[in-house]
Amino acid sequence: MRFRFERGTSNGKLWLGISDSQDSRNRWRVQEAPFDSPSVDFALITRVFDRVSNTVFVSLAGLNQYGTEAATEFVTNPRYFDDLVRQGPPGWQSKNLQVVIETSIVQARPAPPRAIKAYFW
Repeated sequence: MRFRFERGTSNGKLWLGISDSQDSRNRWRVQEAPFDSPSVDFALITRVFDRVSNTVFVSLAGLNQYGTEAATEFVTNPRYFDDLVRQGPPGWQSKNLQVVIETSIVQARPAPPRAIKAYFW
């Protein structure tokens, strides 16, 4: 997969992230702090078609719970997905897809999600 989850340390602090295997400049990270409310969170949504069984696999997960909540909103609210696919390639309906989502955290709630990077294949 082009986008992948990762985890590491920097200056002794743990972080969670999403990296781009095709462009190392694209990295989205948050400090791992399970009891703190970050100001931003990220999520990864993946849709893959299984041509053998003729089914679709969809996975979504945030770096923290806010990103997961924002990703859920993204895939269940047509407004966000429609904005993404307008930028998609011809025939996007039958292509695999990965999307990196960003959300701001306002008063311990995720703000509307925003697609920051998408890859169709």
